[in-house]
Amino acid sequence: MAQRELGYPEVKELTSAMHFEGIITCDELCAKLHKLIEAISDNHVCVAGPLARPERLRGCPVLLAPEGGVPPLMEAGLRPLAVTTDADSSLSILNRIVEISDYVMLHVHGDNLLRASALVSSVPRAKLLLTSQVDTPFCIYPSGAFTDGDRAAAIAMEMGASSIRLVGFDFSSVTCGHKDYCDSDEKSAKLRTGERVLLKVAGRFGYHLTKDLEGNLLLLK
Repeated sequence: MAQRELGYPEVKELTSAMHFEGIITCDELCAKLHKLIEAISDNHVCVAGPLARPERLRGCPVLLAPEGGVPPLMEAGLRPLAVTTDADSSLSILNRIVEISDYVMLHVHGDNLLRASALVSSVPRAKLLLTSQVDTPFCIYPSGAFTDGDRAAAIAMEMGASSIRLVGFDFSSVTCGHKDYCDSDEKSAKLRTGERVLLKVAGRFGYHLTKDLEGNLLLLK
């Protein structure tokens, strides 16, 4: 979908993934994925978005977040199980991701090789997982999602969450407070694609999409 709609060539995804061969062994990846599945499976998951109000995040059994959801989590004083990132946030946010999350799920794609390489060196090996949009022959988890936000929700679905609440998401509105640079037109196109990917993944794993009383997106099995 990313290649068809935004012109991102799949071969560049594979080329970037190749540069991270050996960073994490397949045994390490499987062990970390097992820990995540243990925490997420049959549990209620909240995914913190950039517009989340801190009080709406408290009390969630399991917290996941894209990098844009880190500021609300910091404000709430909460620690997420995992943060999904492609390393395009500001340096201060990337540093906090490493500090506050149990796992850093670093996405490797066609145009973030330098940023991802820099972040890899600062993440403790015990916290690091690599993800990709495509299947690769390397020890990288193919999450099958696009933006950091829909990827966090997709991972929760893939790991069998009983329900997923997306708190503080608006796929029609560009929010760039966590970035040093943001192309609003490109970001808007990515959000639209991310929303379609989210719906596709939900259908594949048997989740239906609704909204709670506050207007947050809710994915239910």
